[in-house]
Amino acid sequence: MPTASLSRSDVRQAIGRTIGLLYGGRTYSVTSATTAGGSGAGWLNIVDLPIANADELDGYGLYIASGGGLGQARTVVSLLNTSPAGIPSGSRLYPDRAFAPVPSTNAALEIWRAGNADVVNEFIADAIRSVGHRLLQHKEDAAIQLDDALGAWGSFERWPSGSSSAPLGWTLNGAGAAVAREGTVVYSGRHAAKVTNQAATAAYLETDNLPNYGGLAGKSITVYAKCFTATASRARIAIDDGVAQTYSSYHDGATGWDGNGGTILSATQTISGSPTKLTIQVRTESGDAINVYWGKVWVDAGEHIYEYNLPESDTGETGFAYISEVWLENEAVDGVFDKRLTTDYWDINRDVSPRRLVFRKGMVERWLRAGRQVRVIGQRFPRVPAADTDIIEVSPEYVRAATSVMLIDSMPYDEGSRSRRDRLENYARRFEESVASAPYPDSVAVEPF
Repeated sequence: MPTASLSRSDVRQAIGRTIGLLYGGRTYSVTSATTAGGSGAGWLNIVDLPIANADELDGYGLYIASGGGLGQARTVVSLLNTSPAGIPSGSRLYPDRAFAPVPSTNAALEIWRAGNADVVNEFIADAIRSVGHRLLQHKEDAAIQLDDALGAWGSFERWPSGSSSAPLGWTLNGAGAAVAREGTVVYSGRHAAKVTNQAATAAYLETDNLPNYGGLAGKSITVYAKCFTATASRARIAIDDGVAQTYSSYHDGATGWDGNGGTILSATQTISGSPTKLTIQVRTESGDAINVYWGKVWVDAGEHIYEYNLPESDTGETGFAYISEVWLENEAVDGVFDKRLTTDYWDINRDVSPRRLVFRKGMVERWLRAGRQVRVIGQRFPRVPAADTDIIEVSPEYVRAATSVMLIDSMPYDEGSRSRRDRLENYARRFEESVASAPYPDSVAVEPF
């Protein structure tokens, strides 16, 4: 892990100062901005940017490092010095094209002498990838539920669009409804889905169509759910095959992870011989605004399932580099993972994307129980930051040095810069030679490198 918690913006700005590409070695506050005026691309007013020569910043790169408009890059095409009597106290910058959205007041602006911050961000990613395969970090996942036709959806462990958007495989419905990733009121694993309806309006999460749902035509399936709410007769589950819907009974409102009468919520339906869809809903019916927590949902279709998708970076997670341990939930006590399967019982399918955890047919059937959760333990490579606020997960000093070298090499030859480049390269090389993380014992590789 890094020795300091620095964001991509922190490191990028340090790189700009190191090699003199960040104008003034600092950011500037946007005091006002517009999308109209000048050449039609709008302008930015910067009160703390004193410029005497109107053409001094022509061709320089602009980048919004924080505030409204974050992450946008533009190029200066002209500048208006608005200072009275020639005394520089502020400037108006005209970009090559309009910002959309317009940067907010006091947004932080970076000005780059060569190129723009997008290029620096790409070099930062390259530096992390170049050493990342030798810096393994601990990772756990609890999304898989055995013999569950929902795959990893029903565990509410993966949130690709962030903690206030619907989790993987689900869509939020209902005017004014809200969903949030819950980390405190949790049944098992790490997360639950907290759904809040608007007063007098129903709200529900609905899955995408179950994978290969056509194969379930004419068959009976049962959906189970662990739900937590303090309000009776409002929360229930539903099955919808496009021809008919089946509902469970309502949660009884007794706080705890149960349903009607303290039992698990469940609904059973024989799927139409010609289904047009097959989705599961976890519903809060119309009434006062309340919170309903969904901790675990699973679909028992009466068939064993042996392969399960592992997490990817686009599921709000990171992929495994290695897996060392696979633990099954206790047969009688949910949330307790006390049965470890050795590598005799599982393997990795690397010929598909996403990679899959494969349980060996003919060996694991005695442990397969619909909805029984799985905890996977292993290691991952450092994340490549996707946003300026993301923390750099390898040494920031190494990233600064390695990225600076790449930037200097991309520019015309300059003897002074080359001397600085050699010192930075020596630092980066020594770091690369000194780091190594061994895989955990008995690990199985998931990703090639």
